[in-house]
Amino acid sequence: EEINLYEYPPDSQLVGDGCGGVWILCTTNKDEGGSESRLWHVNKHRERDMYEYPKRSKMVGDGCGGVWVHCPTNGRHDRMWRLWHANLHIERDMYDYPKGSIIVGDGRGGVW
Repeated sequence: EEINLYEYPPDSQLVGDGCGGVWILCTTNKDEGGSESRLWHVNKHRERDMYEYPKRSKMVGDGCGGVWVHCPTNGRHDRMWRLWHANLHIERDMYDYPKGSIIVGDGRGGVW
């Protein structure tokens, strides 16, 4: 049975969290025209506006409730992007990876 819970812009990025929820990276009304998007976490009980990332970001679910985000970060060389890990409790700036890298969640909290 399909249930309509929330609405997001058509160009939103969505990835499953592996625990019944979804991470959504999208532009919100307050961001329109800017270079940043908001990262939301939603499930059938609630939606939470969590963090901010550049619109060009790439993301994958970690399979354990979190998300990996690969994005340009202020003050960094343009050829190297940062890999961030976020969950419902904390956001961490983790590693440098080349801009064109392909990231894949391992389903156990990690990323390749």
